[in-house]
Amino acid sequence: MKKRWIALLLAAVLPIGVLAGCGSEDMPELSLDSITAPVAARNEMEVRTALGNYTGISEAAPDSADGEMATVQFAGDASATTALHDGYIYVLSNSELRILRAAGASTTQLNTLDISSGTSSEDSYEFANALLVEGDRLAVVTTASSMDSDLSGSDVCHLRLYDISEPSTPTLLRTFSQDGLYEGIGTANGLLFLVSSGTADLDEASGSAASMPQIGDNAESEAVPAAQFYLSSALDAPTFSIVSAISLADAQRSGVRAFTGTIDHVCVSEQGVFLARSIRMESHGDAYKKDHYSVTNHAINAATELLRLTADADLTMLASKPLAGEVAAWELNAQANALYVVRSLSSSQYQLFEDKTYGWTNRLDQSQNGGTALNVLDLSLQQIADGSDLLPDAALSAARFSGNYCLLAMFDADTPLAAIDLSNPTKPALAEVSGLSELFNVLLPAEGMLMDLSGANGANGMSLAISTMAMGGGSVSATGLVKELGTYAGGAVYAAVSQDAAWALVCYDHTSHLFRLGDAITEVSRPEISVHSGTAFFFEGDYLYACAPDEVSAVSLTSGSVDALLSFAVG
Repeated sequence: MKKRWIALLLAAVLPIGVLAGCGSEDMPELSLDSITAPVAARNEMEVRTALGNYTGISEAAPDSADGEMATVQFAGDASATTALHDGYIYVLSNSELRILRAAGASTTQLNTLDISSGTSSEDSYEFANALLVEGDRLAVVTTASSMDSDLSGSDVCHLRLYDISEPSTPTLLRTFSQDGLYEGIGTANGLLFLVSSGTADLDEASGSAASMPQIGDNAESEAVPAAQFYLSSALDAPTFSIVSAISLADAQRSGVRAFTGTIDHVCVSEQGVFLARSIRMESHGDAYKKDHYSVTNHAINAATELLRLTADADLTMLASKPLAGEVAAWELNAQANALYVVRSLSSSQYQLFEDKTYGWTNRLDQSQNGGTALNVLDLSLQQIADGSDLLPDAALSAARFSGNYCLLAMFDADTPLAAIDLSNPTKPALAEVSGLSELFNVLLPAEGMLMDLSGANGANGMSLAISTMAMGGGSVSATGLVKELGTYAGGAVYAAVSQDAAWALVCYDHTSHLFRLGDAITEVSRPEISVHSGTAFFFEGDYLYACAPDEVSAVSLTSGSVDALLSFAVG
């Protein structure tokens, strides 16, 4: 685990030399044993009291990267608000949903729907979160946020469920709402699962929640029944999370489950609804006197509680497990019998000095620690393998899963990319990585390979190149296929690769480049399309569709021409 020391500049009345000798008292210890499994609430008052009984962590565990830049990154993905399904494109644009027929040169817009909940006002706003297409059902998720006169606010997550048997004329089946911000969505076993997390309003007089979180169907709202609440341990804020199970067949809320605490990662499969709750653990020792001031030792750790619920209307809790650190990425394997969890570890220790006589308080950081862990769990959340020892002693930048590999971009000059072969989940193995640029690399995983968009410094400044890397046989290595792209001015870069690794699009310096991959990397054209951070890319048949809230383009993979271009005002 990497340790970093940070010295703070303290007030002149408190000499550094004096403080340096004040750390003789032991630092407090934090244990995952304090995170016990959630328990079912017995009544509403117990829920409201639990929401008011939190530790109130004053400061989060620090980011252990200390502002470093990782030389390996993964290309972004804007597909959460865009989908291509059965020949139709669905694009969210603030309060509007656009539906287009994806037909190459004949691509046309079929309909525009108002997806707002109608709750926006002068002191509130609503924004699109996600859309999901499952069979002949389309789910659209938005969040409405409002600000009260006392600067307190509230958030409500809204879901609109449509029948798209006829995509050109969708039918709104039902609207649903639940308090909190959107956290995740997924489908399994004929049900849609929606997760939100929010902060409870507290009654200062009683020290409990002023009211229960609300859920709603077609504008009719009610409090989440206390019988559906689980009370979590180690609550560090007055927060709650709601999980709804909605039947796709009859558009009814089939079940609901709620927890105290904030759930911020969601993974849905037929085997269960997996949730991760982030926790900030803090402990401090007793104050002790040193000369005329008192000293208190503090420790802060990041932790996570994993939960598994049944993927049905009952949402019964099957298992829970506490882990150190925060979930950075997780995924069920293809066989759905193992859960891969990548965690970012962080902790800190500090001393607080207080002099009541002269009225000053100062803090001295003792240590800030960071690292990365990889665990393989079975469906009961019991560990079956630990790949943490395979990773470099460094902080994590980002992680991706591709096929049997877990790819980890690290803040480490010697190992900027760690690749873990998970073909045998019980025996993770470190794969050899070679062929990366020392300057920067933007990686795009595809089936059995990576496309690497890399930078290099030359006589005429920075330049770009794309290359391919093969994944398999215990290694991730360059194939030898390289295409030099020329001088790079240093602006935003966007890229996409088809899942079959046959085509790639690279956009930089306001120019797009379409490439054919294979035995060589061949530039096909430079299509004049608008690309930005909100653009999602879909390779379908003989076309590439670049879809954004303000523009949809259809680029022919045969000729490289832009055969259709539709522009819109952002809704």
